[in-house]
Amino acid sequence: MSTKRHDHLIKAIMIGESGVGKTALATRFAYQRFIQHHVMTFGIDMVIATLDYQGQRVQFNIWDSTGDIRFETITDIYLKTVETIIIVFDLSNHETFTKVPNWLNRAKSYHASNANYIILGNKADKTFREVSDDEIEEMMTQPEFEGVTYFTVSAKNNDHNVDQVFQAMAKTRVETITIQDQPKIIDASIDPLCDKCHCVVL
Repeated sequence: MSTKRHDHLIKAIMIGESGVGKTALATRFAYQRFIQHHVMTFGIDMVIATLDYQGQRVQFNIWDSTGDIRFETITDIYLKTVETIIIVFDLSNHETFTKVPNWLNRAKSYHASNANYIILGNKADKTFREVSDDEIEEMMTQPEFEGVTYFTVSAKNNDHNVDQVFQAMAKTRVETITIQDQPKIIDASIDPLCDKCHCVVL
């Protein structure tokens, strides 16, 4: 009997300013519940969750980091080990939005283009917003945000894209692996020694 628990493993970290809802988002996805009041993350925590995508079991190891500068060394250690970086800001707090480029540049200092970057504008359930859609759109068109994906979410109300974020991550992982597993076709017709062969399957 197989003891395999998952087909794919995604290691991700949530970063951003304190109080933007990183812990609430991780809790919403992993346990499908919202905690109104919780203790601020001390250093770093981790949650594990799984979902099925096209018959593939995908496990997420999500590190939930504090935005406290006192623990930035710990956060930097985990930034080096993950493949997906999720930057969170609070739609009702403009200052947290202005810090997003700093968090992105910090994460990129540990990763080349091989990492996946996702930005989440959290607390979409609030009627009062300090960050407009136009500001978000303008930020996402900047060169340093090329290839970065953005979602508007709410940890409080699960109808605001939280599950969709992780579904998208699972989709990217499964489909990327599937493409890599496909046979490579190399055109050999230009080889003067091979006048009958047109391709080689590796």
